[in-house]
Amino acid sequence: MLLKPGDSIVTKNSMPCIKKIIKAAIILSMALLCFHELSFIFLKAGLYFKGFQAHHFNYEEVRQSKSMPGAKIGIEAKKKLPTEAVVEIPNQTMSLLKTAVRYHLFPIHIKPAGTHVLDLGHDQPGPPPPGWQKHTLSTGINIYAKENQKFINPPDSSTLKRSTLHIVLFSLSLAAFYLFLGRLVLNIFHMSPTKEGPAWFYSTSYLIGYLATTTSTWVWLLSGGQLTRHNVLGLWAGLAVIFGLLNQRRLLPQGAAPHQQASSQDRDKLTFLSGFFAFALAAAIWGITVMTPVRDWDGMSHWIMKSKVIFHHKQLIFDYTHHNLYPLLWPLNIALQFTLLDGIQDETAQWTAGFLFIVFLINIFKAFEIMKIKKLWQHLIIIIYVASAAYNPFNKDLTNNFVTANAENLLMAYLTACLTAALLWMGSREEKKYLLLTLTLAGGLCLSKMEGFLVALFMAGALFSLTRDKRLWTGQKQILFGYLLVGLLPFLWILWVIRQGYGTNFYHLQSGISLEKIILLSRMAWQQTLKNNLILISGASCVLTLLNTQHRRWSPQEKFLLVFSIPMLLFSLGANSGHPPEGIASHFPDSYARLFLHATPALLLLLSSRVTRPEGKRGQGDNT
Repeated sequence: MLLKPGDSIVTKNSMPCIKKIIKAAIILSMALLCFHELSFIFLKAGLYFKGFQAHHFNYEEVRQSKSMPGAKIGIEAKKKLPTEAVVEIPNQTMSLLKTAVRYHLFPIHIKPAGTHVLDLGHDQPGPPPPGWQKHTLSTGINIYAKENQKFINPPDSSTLKRSTLHIVLFSLSLAAFYLFLGRLVLNIFHMSPTKEGPAWFYSTSYLIGYLATTTSTWVWLLSGGQLTRHNVLGLWAGLAVIFGLLNQRRLLPQGAAPHQQASSQDRDKLTFLSGFFAFALAAAIWGITVMTPVRDWDGMSHWIMKSKVIFHHKQLIFDYTHHNLYPLLWPLNIALQFTLLDGIQDETAQWTAGFLFIVFLINIFKAFEIMKIKKLWQHLIIIIYVASAAYNPFNKDLTNNFVTANAENLLMAYLTACLTAALLWMGSREEKKYLLLTLTLAGGLCLSKMEGFLVALFMAGALFSLTRDKRLWTGQKQILFGYLLVGLLPFLWILWVIRQGYGTNFYHLQSGISLEKIILLSRMAWQQTLKNNLILISGASCVLTLLNTQHRRWSPQEKFLLVFSIPMLLFSLGANSGHPPEGIASHFPDSYARLFLHATPALLLLLSSRVTRPEGKRGQGDNT
């Protein structure tokens, strides 16, 4: 049939074909974007294993290797300095090298004027001034003892560290105790591995045990207690007894079992292979995490430095730390581990981050199950998501987001756990226990990082604004009130810090919003978006969503995820608007990548549900 003038070559029947072509092009582009990251992650995991093996699987040897020059300088310098020494580093702005030296020198302080001089920049050429002593480290860096000061020669035993096997056994034992405590709590609400699914049940148990042990110790220290091994063990034994007694009197009635086994259609070879590849990817990132001591900037600058300070003073004293308004759920937990080990072994922080990464993934898979997404799609989506999310373009280092000792994995674990519990609440007739679980996990979310409070606030707003169950406002008002109390926890901590004189204001709110800063943020956001594969893939997934499900009804859970995602995305763009312009230029690239990562779990679940579920197929909870 010939076309007449004015007729369109695109007919109604050809539209599905065009859509398929567009979809195929988008999926191919997403695969290409992830290929480099995937290959690099596995390559890096192999290199880390070979390096760890070359150092006889000994963390202390890794610290003093060429790959960690700042650690080697700090450790060697500390051996030569008396405990009362104060070190000055001339003409040095803050850098990763100086941050690492400061971290590994502790409890010896670095100040503008000191008893000893560490010449990181080789600013003291020639012989030392009269009366000074000079010592050259194996790295070629000189350290000077000023007049009437000295160096020391400690015995070799002062540098002995526990074996890697000891650290592994300790980390596993501590995780087992968290699981034990958390299981006691979940049993109170008639939750069990059989009902909820073993992986999700035990991952949630870990988070609850982590939260209970750390917050109880936090309260103990705020009341004036000392951080000693006996006190910690006594507090934790008391928690076990209390939770055990509460198990004798269940607080909620027995409910039905929502857990369902995977259907036979998901048990094919392709699903098995994709699952194996997803497992291998997660194992590679986990391996990179646990095969190295703390080496990232934020971890050494303030997170684990706080852990060292708390362990050293055995109290909440922050005279040598910054960002003191940040919640303590992460650094205090690591300080507790130092206390139980009776020594600073910061590889335990890496092991804890690795466990939290596993918990994060388990909660994503549980949420996929709730949203009725097939196993094959789950595996493929996780592979693309983890590979692209592991890359932070600001740090120019792949796998930077999940392998560091900052509090990111902690926040992501509690965030996804809260999301999963909220989805369970929306899709279950046993509203109360899942809502109480969401509230409990929201406490961990609020106390994980400064932005955790806002994340919990956005989630609570989405959760309560979309429900159509009037019983929420009658039988469950007290739970809503509990959400408000949990949200106050970070502010109570901030008030305590300010009253103690360890902090006065937020750097994030130092200046107001102006048109100049809005233009600057918009320009930088566009530039960083083009560099960030996770953002690009998220945008492509949005296009797939529009092409795939134009007419399908939105389930209540999808509406909840949408309402929660919108303020999270806006916050990732505007969180730096209170910074001065020079602060925006230096902080925005990193914070934008991290804050967008926080928005992705809900966005991932929403887009996955809209793209992969067939027309008209409903997920759990669509009828609520």
